[in-house]
Amino acid sequence: MKSHLLWDYAGRFAGTIIQFIISVILTRLLSPSDYGLVGIAMAINGIASIFINLGFSSYIIQTEKPSKETLSSIFWLNIFLGLVLYIGISASSSSVATFYNIPELKGILFWTALTLIINLTGSVSAALLMKNMRFKEINIRNVFIAILSGILGIIMAYRGFGVWALVAQSIVSAALTSAANFILAKWQPILFFSIESLRHSFKFGIFLFLSGLMEGIYSRLDVFLIGKVFQTQELGYYTRAQSLDGMIRNLSSGSLLSVLFPAFAQIKTDDKKVKELYFTYFELISFVFCLMAGFFYIAAVPLYTLLFGSRWYTSAIYFQLLILAGFAYPLSSLMLTILEARGNSKVFFRVEVLKKILFFPTYVIAYFFGIAWYLKSFLVACVIGTGLNLIFLNKEIHVGYVQSFRILSKYLLTGLVLGIFLYAVLPAQGTLIGASFGCFILVSFYITFHYFTHSPALQMILKQFNKAK
Repeated sequence: MKSHLLWDYAGRFAGTIIQFIISVILTRLLSPSDYGLVGIAMAINGIASIFINLGFSSYIIQTEKPSKETLSSIFWLNIFLGLVLYIGISASSSSVATFYNIPELKGILFWTALTLIINLTGSVSAALLMKNMRFKEINIRNVFIAILSGILGIIMAYRGFGVWALVAQSIVSAALTSAANFILAKWQPILFFSIESLRHSFKFGIFLFLSGLMEGIYSRLDVFLIGKVFQTQELGYYTRAQSLDGMIRNLSSGSLLSVLFPAFAQIKTDDKKVKELYFTYFELISFVFCLMAGFFYIAAVPLYTLLFGSRWYTSAIYFQLLILAGFAYPLSSLMLTILEARGNSKVFFRVEVLKKILFFPTYVIAYFFGIAWYLKSFLVACVIGTGLNLIFLNKEIHVGYVQSFRILSKYLLTGLVLGIFLYAVLPAQGTLIGASFGCFILVSFYITFHYFTHSPALQMILKQFNKAK
């Protein structure tokens, strides 16, 4: 498993750096409004894409030996649903453009919806690659596709195509990914379709689908609301902050979470091993993310100004608020991954229902009080939501509460909380010199403290580093 994790992290690190460099160039060439327009289109497509999979990818990974008939039936059902959704989005594009009072949104929706059909053609192959833990091939694929699609986007943006540079980038990326999935997985569908062969996968997937549907709608309500109530420029600031926050999540914990689902699925009936793996990686995720979150909280304002220009200052403030709530995502995902890998999709669904009820007031706050207050209330909801995940996980495998809280608190206090404190007291707050000094103090103290207190996460990292030498 460690070799899989190493390949996945190396690939994600390289991919994230490449995407970051490309995004810096594109952000300087494009306007906040361009990102706002694409943000609305991608949010609509994101919700539509949930109807394509119906939880089948998780079923393929979780099931020991899915039959050829089942895999092909899933493939053809996805194709049918994708075509229906594409037609639906295309037909409603005029109404959506009228609703937002943005005429050019019609054409953007028509073309970006193509990614639905393209993505679904490779969804079964992608699930098979994940099931077989072929992370080396997956991440080499991702790096090359990020480079190729990014170069296309930069060329088009430089030549004045505006928002269409982002549209073309997304379509080309989807097409190359889908083609690569087929080549790497060496799987082809057969001319077979049977509702009967989907029965077991549907029983497992229905609750994951409902959970994904709720998550898809709720996670994009902010984009729909901001796009309607505020200007597309404000939406551009917000989606740019979301994008950078997502890169940090992907870099700090994405590798672990992608590797852990098939790993947990293999040991799902051994409670002792599941608990051991849970605490090991709960510690590792907490260590890495809290350090990165504190670092980027301090560096946010000068980083945005230096890389993107002073016009993106508002996005830097949104990014700081997103960073505060960011710790909840990887830890909650770890807990829910265990429930999903053990095949307990009903409990997974129950947790998601409760969390969506919890998060609903944050959108009301956004409507009446603006984006900044929405993000502050979102932080509170994330903390409570993580606690809910832990309660349900404890019912499943009895991990207890004290140890999880103790692990998280020591990294939060020495990482993220210390970063907030240093940012507040820096004499040159928000400047490159002040941020550099603050980040140096944070990293030095964090590593030194956890080295001398023998924190298991740091010991694990040092051990792997010594082996690599």
